[in-house]
Amino acid sequence: MPWPFTSPRYSSADGSCIDCVITHPDLGAIEYTASVNDPDPNGPVMHAHILASAEAIGAYVPPAPAPAPAPAVVMTTGTAPAEVG
Repeated sequence: MPWPFTSPRYSSADGSCIDCVITHPDLGAIEYTASVNDPDPNGPVMHAHILASAEAIGAYVPPAPAPAPAPAVVMTTGTAPAEVG
């Protein structure tokens, strides 16, 4: 049985995952990802339920690019740190 939900938004570029907040009868409000590929049957059921609802689904927002790694620093005795690479 699908749970009541709010705040759906796509969390994958292909639309196979939707993040939302479900209202679980025993646990209350829970952040939840409904996925068509979830091995648990609740995932595909919730995904279909969200798509079939009249609720607007927020657009997928790709993650920000990872920051560049910090340069390695080599310490030698009696000298200032030297940047490597």
